[in-house]
Amino acid sequence: MPTDHTVLIHVGYHKTATTWMQRRLFTPALGYHQIMDHAAIFAHFVRPHPFAYDAAAVAAAVKAAVAAVPGDLIPVMSSEILCGNPFFGGRETMEVARRLQAAVPNARILITIREQIGAIASTYMQYLQRAGELYHEAFFSEDPVIGYTGFAHEHFHYDRFVAMYAGLFGASNVLVCNHELLVQDHLGFAQRIGDFSGRAGPLNAGALDADRTGVSYPELGAGLLRRINHFRTGPCGLTAVPDLGQAGDLIYRLAGRCLRLDSVSKLMGARKPITDYVRQRYAGVFAAGNRTLRDMVGPGLPLDRYQGID
Repeated sequence: MPTDHTVLIHVGYHKTATTWMQRRLFTPALGYHQIMDHAAIFAHFVRPHPFAYDAAAVAAAVKAAVAAVPGDLIPVMSSEILCGNPFFGGRETMEVARRLQAAVPNARILITIREQIGAIASTYMQYLQRAGELYHEAFFSEDPVIGYTGFAHEHFHYDRFVAMYAGLFGASNVLVCNHELLVQDHLGFAQRIGDFSGRAGPLNAGALDADRTGVSYPELGAGLLRRINHFRTGPCGLTAVPDLGQAGDLIYRLAGRCLRLDSVSKLMGARKPITDYVRQRYAGVFAAGNRTLRDMVGPGLPLDRYQGID
């Protein structure tokens, strides 16, 4: 029967193929069993206010879920919401990490990352998907009104995030994988996680495909998508006037699909204006931290595209 020391907790980051991992990798066919879905993870670890949080009840819920895992499968909790909300700077990150440590103190922690410039640009495109209406310049201004917070680039200092989890769970119980390794070698990516999690036996490559999920719409369409958001509501935009409801969501999705058409892509070109802006805005900001990260994670990860890595 699995015990808490076998639990694998995948804490994100967002936009690092987390959906692919949850749908394709963490499955019984590959030796895993997800003990909580997004809704349950949010309800237990993220949503409760600190004054209302019941650590003992959450620990009991996890223990019961682990006890129900069939056979020799590895219990997994996987949700990018555990690393914090990137639209608001991930400021709840440390609180969530402490809750995880209190509930499953002997867990193994999986952190998936992606080169910061691409990750930050994708964060803005995801913000639009959630009905956000800010221009990218305003979104990345990091100059909030007193008492209100927004995006913060500090959320993407991966070395600090990894160090936090190493301090809570022990460095040997923390594994870092990156999106670039997944793109280059998805089987090697999966095997690295399997070896770390204690998964028995060779990887069943036939049960694992490399289909991409959760891919952002093209950046050249950001202006169009942002304007459509004036007529639809969502977590990042609650004041649409008029609110077209489901029709607004449908228009957004149709526009996004049109932007992906080959004919439209050829007409618009391959430019990435959001990425270009982010690269200029945060030039050199992550270089020193990435060098520290390289020393922390050791060999095996392709980090050559990361700032500060030669």
